Amino acid sequence: MAARSRWIIPFAATALAVPAFVTTHTPLAAGSPAPSDFTVPAGICEVTISATGGTGGRGGADGSSAAGFVGTHGGSITASFAVDAGDVLTIEVGVGVAGTNGTSGSAGTAANLSFSGIGGAGGARGTGGGNGDSGGAGGAGGRGGRTLRGFQAGDGGNGGPGGGGGGGGAPATSVSRGTTTLISAGGGSGGNGAGGNGTANGSRGGTGGTGAAGGSAGSNGSGATGGTGGSGGIGSGTTPGGTGGTGGPAGFSGTGGSGGGGGSNTTGIAGQGGDGGSGGGGRGGVGEGSTGADTSATSVTEDVGPGADADGVGRAVITTTPCATTTTTSTTTTSSTTSTIPPSTTTSTTTTSSTTSTIPPSTTTSTTTTAPTAADPTMGFGPAGTPTTTVASGGTISVISGGWTPGATVTAVLHSDPVVLGTAIASSAGTIDASFVLPSSVPAGSHSLSLTGTAADGSVDTVSLPVTVTSLAGASEQAAAGNRSAALSFTG
Repeated sequence: MAARSRWIIPFAATALAVPAFVTTHTPLAAGSPAPSDFTVPAGICEVTISATGGTGGRGGADGSSAAGFVGTHGGSITASFAVDAGDVLTIEVGVGVAGTNGTSGSAGTAANLSFSGIGGAGGARGTGGGNGDSGGAGGAGGRGGRTLRGFQAGDGGNGGPGGGGGGGGAPATSVSRGTTTLISAGGGSGGNGAGGNGTANGSRGGTGGTGAAGGSAGSNGSGATGGTGGSGGIGSGTTPGGTGGTGGPAGFSGTGGSGGGGGSNTTGIAGQGGDGGSGGGGRGGVGEGSTGADTSATSVTEDVGPGADADGVGRAVITTTPCATTTTTSTTTTSSTTSTIPPSTTTSTTTTSSTTSTIPPSTTTSTTTTAPTAADPTMGFGPAGTPTTTVASGGTISVISGGWTPGATVTAVLHSDPVVLGTAIASSAGTIDASFVLPSSVPAGSHSLSLTGTAADGSVDTVSLPVTVTSLAGASEQAAAGNRSAALSFTG
């Protein structure tokens, strides 16, 4: 029976925080693990390699908590190659890095009698993961309408939400021998960050409310920046001033438009300032590499381009085939002689030796049985088994997983700097349902949680998913943040 070795290496890296006005690209392979080597053992003459490109990183959510887009899946290919004992195969698995989330804008200040309120600041942008673009900042809220002493001025508008950073494209998953790339599966592209209008250009700002007079029309967008909302119409007496128009949503990576000012009312209630527009989400990065095999391949049984893989996990699976045995058959008949005296007569009969062999002389019989492939272990967070989770440093992560050997010990490790969180024992059904406590020393940022143990097929497997860790202070601030704008509902 052929031996099998498997690598399953999903991974997420921490993205860099940069000022809101900078667009930056970190290296394409920022989220990929280090290469690993497989040495061909004695008695092995062929390997079959299945390579799958990783999914691009997911785009970050915007400041209103609208989810970013998921990245596309990588390519998939399977091919066989002749090898010699001692050959070293280098495996590189590409993983896309997720973009970070934009933040919500701050609330505008309330009016103080005749003093109008100030518009809130726009939310900060999310940073692009890997080669993904960063999102844009949210637009500032408009100032409340003015009035004379003794009357009620308008409140300031809320700042718009910042756009989420684009996910990074995944580098290719490849297996090489020396300087020759035997097989390569292209990586998937990163998903766009949430926010803005999802186009290249910013949208027009909204028209101000009417009041006693008509409100102003909002301005057009300028490039990727959203247009400014129109001013609210002027109020009169018991007719309040109009609310300022909402700033226009930005295009990709652009700043949201500012909210329009509230309409004034010198003898009554002034209008509220308009809310700032949403910052644009960052574009996802392009996946690296193409899908194909070297011309030395003895067979190529599957070749699917980027975007078609079903589960999105970057991996390389190597199945080994033993060398064939040789059988030789040879048959010889010896000679015989008969002589009678007298008369002097000699009769001789000779049958010369003969050898029977197949052509070519040696017959090689090789039978390879591939071990049945059990399903790879699965993993998810919380009761619903979600693919990502966010937890505060020092908090608890709940994990469910399946596909393990019943009774196997499964070890949980937090990366990038490895921290062993504990172990769990697989149930009779091969599943675990466990919770692990993060040390309070774990820094905030993007990490990954891996589970390692004996899979249902008897091999040692590792499966992991991304984890976002927040600081205790950051978690409190996020919980306290409010936004009077209604949250957008979106499924990436």
